[in-house]
Amino acid sequence: MPLLESPEILRSILETMHTGVYFVGRDQRIQFWNEGAERITGYLRQDVVGHFCRDFFPATGAEELTGYCEIGGALAEVLRDGKATCSDVSIRHRAGHQVLLRVWAAPIRGSEGTIVGAAEGFEEDRWSLDSDRRHRKLEEYSCMDETEEVLSRAYLRTILRQQLMAFAEHHLPFSVLGVKLNRISELRSQYGPAAIREILRVVARTMITNLRPTNSLGRLDDDTFLGVLPECNALEADRLGMRLQAIAGNMQVKWWGDNFPVTATLAIATAERDDTMEVLIRRAETRLAEKTRAGELQAK
Repeated sequence: MPLLESPEILRSILETMHTGVYFVGRDQRIQFWNEGAERITGYLRQDVVGHFCRDFFPATGAEELTGYCEIGGALAEVLRDGKATCSDVSIRHRAGHQVLLRVWAAPIRGSEGTIVGAAEGFEEDRWSLDSDRRHRKLEEYSCMDETEEVLSRAYLRTILRQQLMAFAEHHLPFSVLGVKLNRISELRSQYGPAAIREILRVVARTMITNLRPTNSLGRLDDDTFLGVLPECNALEADRLGMRLQAIAGNMQVKWWGDNFPVTATLAIATAERDDTMEVLIRRAETRLAEKTRAGELQAK
């Protein structure tokens, strides 16, 4: 028998692929979950097989209206229409941070041509992988913050100086992104100061995995990060900020058996003529404070 006609060999190939692969039946329960899916999402096959995808990747935003989670929404569409799809989605990793994925979904047909299930393959966005490699290199030269996997304050200021020089000499636009953890005093009081480090790690990791490798994220204050976005004008920065703000509203932290949601507020500031580093940072902080107060008032 040819190798690829052996069900055992085919299953072994699928199980060990680096790319995430999983199958669902017509009832949308997960029937297969490979090692790649375990690595990318943090969920083991014994955790998910037999369950619905939405049990692990809850619907957010417009997806809530359909009842489908983001990663499983493509499979629901395939089961309904019988057409393969491809899309980019953001899911919540088991560790709590958001991960950007490229997802392919296709129908599985039985011997009579009817749809009996659907298969989905997914992989981490290439930019996220490149970003991880860059951070490992920077760690070798002590340019990373030890606690949240982001740039140190000193190296962040070096990057800002470089961008301001390029802006002054070549008029290359760039923007900065302020990211502030919400309710830090409340979280510290409820879960203790040790939990804050894990909370900040989840927020930082969410931002890192959803930024391009050319972008940088560093520590600005105890509860605030600052991203540097080269060659990014005001319009592009605003679009990015809107996308990231939606993602920043769907994070979760696990702490001593307790799962609780964590959110962050984002604000954009684009470099302007005659800006100094201090002026640009202060403008970002001011806009971040304004958005944080607006969010607190809206919550009341």
